[in-house]
Amino acid sequence: MEQRHQTRYSLCARADFKWRDREGIHHRGEGFTRDISPTGMFVYTDSHPPAGTHIRVELCLSSLAEGASALRMSAKARVVRVNPVTPGGPQGGFAAVSKTFLLHSSKKDATA
Repeated sequence: MEQRHQTRYSLCARADFKWRDREGIHHRGEGFTRDISPTGMFVYTDSHPPAGTHIRVELCLSSLAEGASALRMSAKARVVRVNPVTPGGPQGGFAAVSKTFLLHSSKKDATA
């Protein structure tokens, strides 16, 4: 049964994420979003955190206007579903939910 209550929007943006496992070891991963909504996202990646894991994720959004700086969107999220990578199957990834997304100017593009 469909549990989503928000509209999803197709978006291919670089996603960098990190998490700690049960032993406290830090992990990092990267991928690309398939879609986002006001409360979550799906990320294509080969290095996914387990379902139930709390992650920090940062998306790099291309500038929307010529000459404008790129933006970064960050969130604390929880992985709710993992689609493992399978040989010959669809690309793997994970779905995550978040209550809040924050929008920032890109650190690399910031001017003094």
